[in-house]
Formats: sequence, structure tokens, C-alpha cells
Amino acid sequence: MLYLTGADNNLEKALAFDSKDVQAVIEGLGVLQVRFEQMMEHGRGEYLPVAKGGTTDKAAESALFHFRDEEKRHEFYRFYRELEDLYEIISPDPFLREYLDDYHRLADLYALLRSAYEGIRITDWELARKTAKLVQEYTQAGLIQEAVKVYEVNAETLEQIAQASQSDTVKVFNLLKSVVQQVQDEATKSPYLLSIGERAEQIAEAFKLRQLSTQDALKQLEELVQEINTARQEQAERNISAEAFAIYWLLKQGGTSPKQAEEVAAEMRSAFDRLPHWQRSEAQAREVRKALYGCLDKAGISHVTEVAERIMQIVGREVQ
Repeated sequence: MLYLTGADNNLEKALAFDSKDVQAVIEGLGVLQVRFEQMMEHGRGEYLPVAKGGTTDKAAESALFHFRDEEKRHEFYRFYRELEDLYEIISPDPFLREYLDDYHRLADLYALLRSAYEGIRITDWELARKTAKLVQEYTQAGLIQEAVKVYEVNAETLEQIAQASQSDTVKVFNLLKSVVQQVQDEATKSPYLLSIGERAEQIAEAFKLRQLSTQDALKQLEELVQEINTARQEQAERNISAEAFAIYWLLKQGGTSPKQAEEVAAEMRSAFDRLPHWQRSEAQAREVRKALYGCLDKAGISHVTEVAERIMQIVGREVQ
């Protein structure tokens, strides 16, 4: 005979479902299945045809072009999240078998759009648990794997992009992701990259809003890649501190003559050496700002206040 302790009694009570409750759960599941079926039919008719093409690249291009409209994207996001919630509740259930292929394609489309347009790298933790497992179990390459490729930004990047068989639309997103990743990885030791990252964001926004054509966006992103490569080479040749080089580069890109930019960078290098904790000390940060104002004024650079604050915004971004 099994004797129950107080805790076991509580467990027994918790497990003692009333038959009416069980029936209600079963009936409720049926309602959810009907809703899932309706949503899948809508997805098959409204969204899956958008990502059709002879190749994965063409399918991705078609989807990215169709969802450039922000309202359309967010409508799909809302649709997909409700569908995913239903799948998580219903699974596992034989009822889902006939929907698995198309559900996976919708999850793939969601991942592509979130990665390309929102800058979010879709990983397992960003998908619901059972959906992530389903995605892992599918062996074919999806849109996200094929379309949003991140290149290492170096001297060969533009040649790799040019030789790629992808469409210009897909190349735009590939370059955007590559530049953004480079900024995230290298900005600490190369602060000038932050200004390039800002311009990449502006290009992305203009492209999403159809203010830039695909060809113009691609051209401007290629110019950013070239700028990164040129700056990296020049920084190595000059062998100066990251902050001093950022000042030089920002001034030169803003139209200041190389000679003036060099003079300011050289003087500011001494200031940074004298004030090594300026990014963590408000007092030293004020001294750096004062030195910068003086150097800019001495070099005869116009709009000193505007230029100085812009430089501090970039090289001093860690100062609160």
C-alpha cells in the first residue's frame, strides 16, 4: 500500500483532473487547430507566393523587394508570431504533419526579413522552442542562409561581391550586414568606423523608404567598403593612436585639408597621452574637449564648435 505524505497529497490533488476539465482542454485544442489551419491557408495564399523563385537567391530577392514596405513587414510579423504561438501549443500532434513544410518556409521568411530589415540575427533563442527544433531538423538551406551573407570587409570584398551570382537587391543587404558587423567588431580600436556605421544606417533607411534605388544603394555601400579599406591602410601607415587617427580621418572626410587634419591630430595625440583616462573621467574629458577646441581654432578650421562636438561624439562615445 502506498502512503501519501502531505506534499504527495497536494500532488495527487493537482493531478486529479475533473473529466469536465479534460474535455474542455480537448475542445479548446480543437478551436486552436481550426485557427491554425485558417492561418496556414492565409499564409499559403498571401505570403508563401512572395518568396517563390527558380532559385533560393531569386526567392530571397522577391521577398526582400515585396516587404520593403514597413507596414507590410509588420503585418507579416504579427501574423507569424500568432501562428508560432499556436504551433507551440498544438505541437506535437499528428494534425500538424501536413503543415510542417509550409510552416518551416514561413519561419524561414520571418528570419530573412528580421535579419535583413531589422538587423536582428535570428538564433535559436529568438524562435520559440519547438519552432527552433523544427528549423534545426530541416536539412535544406533556407532563404536566410543563402541571402544574408556577412563578408569580412577587406581588399577582396568588393571583388567577391561583384563575382557573386546574387541579385543587386541581395547584395545590398549583404553589404549592409557586412559593414555593420565590421563596425561592431572594430569600432573600439578604430573609432572612425562609427561615422561609417551611421552612414550605413542612413543608406539602409533611405533604401527601405524607397528614397534610394537598388543600384544607388549598392554604389554607396561599395564606397563605404572602399573607405574602410583606405582608412585601415592609412592608419597602419601613420602608426598613430586610434583617437588621433579618427580625428584626422573625420576632419579630412569633412573637407579639411590633409595638412590641417594632420596638425590637429598630432596635437591631440599629445593631449590623449597626457589624459589617458579621459573616457572614464569627466574632468579629463573636459580637458580633452578644451584642447580640441584650441587645436581646431589654431589650425584655422571654421565652425569650430560644430566640428569639435561632432568629433567628441565619435571618439568620445563611451563618455556618459
